[in-house]
Amino acid sequence: ALGHLHRPQKVGGDHIRYAGSLLKYSFAEADQPKSVTLAEIDGSGRLKLEFISLSPRRDVRCLRGKLADILAQPPDRRDDYLMITLTDPRPIFDAMGKLRAVFPNVLHVEREVLTAGADSLSHTPVDHRRQSEDELFAAFFTQVTGEEMTVAEREAFGQLLNEFLRQEREC
Repeated sequence: ALGHLHRPQKVGGDHIRYAGSLLKYSFAEADQPKSVTLAEIDGSGRLKLEFISLSPRRDVRCLRGKLADILAQPPDRRDDYLMITLTDPRPIFDAMGKLRAVFPNVLHVEREVLTAGADSLSHTPVDHRRQSEDELFAAFFTQVTGEEMTVAEREAFGQLLNEFLRQEREC
């Protein structure tokens, strides 16, 4: 994988080394410590290696959890470059805006419920033109939340839809 390409590594033997990248270039490298290798060869050809850790001003990190828990984290390292996976089961309005108010360098936000639901979605084509508004919204709800609508939620949507259609007819 590409993340392994940027690691320091031996090339054919201990005395031949690839330094790797000095900084993390993707989220695949988030857990990869970065370092430089100081190699000293004495007069008899003996090799001495010293690994010196690097700590960049801004790290590349991945965070996972509920929005409220992530926003409540201690204030250190808020300038790091972040990929955040939100585990909240319900939709969140303007998740990126809320996160960037605290973590200005959020680069990517994903919703666990959406990425998990994508794997389980049926790949059978559906003719959405033949579905009612209720069926369309129920399918959308399931895709966003990963759960089926309850009877109470279906009834509430039905009431809102009927009110909307009534207002449309009156205009």
